[in-house]
Amino acid sequence: MTEFLVGMDVGQKQDHTAIAVIQRVQRGTGYELRHVERVNLNTPVQQVVERAEHLLRTPQLWGRSTLALDATGAGLPVVDLLKSRGICPVAITITSGKDASQVGISSYRVPKRELVRTLVTLLESGRLKCALGLPFGKEFIEELLVFQLRLNRRTGRASYGSGSGSVHDDLVLAVALACWYGEQSSGARKLNPAAALHLP
Repeated sequence: MTEFLVGMDVGQKQDHTAIAVIQRVQRGTGYELRHVERVNLNTPVQQVVERAEHLLRTPQLWGRSTLALDATGAGLPVVDLLKSRGICPVAITITSGKDASQVGISSYRVPKRELVRTLVTLLESGRLKCALGLPFGKEFIEELLVFQLRLNRRTGRASYGSGSGSVHDDLVLAVALACWYGEQSSGARKLNPAAALHLP
């Protein structure tokens, strides 16, 4: 059973790449956010891939984790580069649609609102908890506080994102990707909650 789920929101020029690690707890029905980080803006794609690979190959995660990666736009080359290095992520294309669908063995199309709904449901029910001492924990909470639904009055379409021009939503999406895939996969082994992972 996968014990850790790693979510990765691949940034572009204006957005950071964010990586989050959650661990299954409570007999596989709950999660604990154990690590969250941002990659610096303008980091070349090759270095983003190297960072993800380095993280996934740490003793704590190697062979015990699954990477759920945003394959929308800039994420697609990252998927291909990781595969060339022997890491096969779950590729999630984020859509504005209504329903999630599986389009390949490890490939999904998921509405952003479903990712957000999963994250909010887990937080509100207490099934997702945050470990103490996360390096980007404060930023994650700030993103959550300004993350909001916006409704286009002309088209009636809903969109989700930061309600503040100065706050990003990359950390929220990285955690949401991990949570969403965690809910799709199954597991029933009890793990002990712990403090933040000390990943290099």
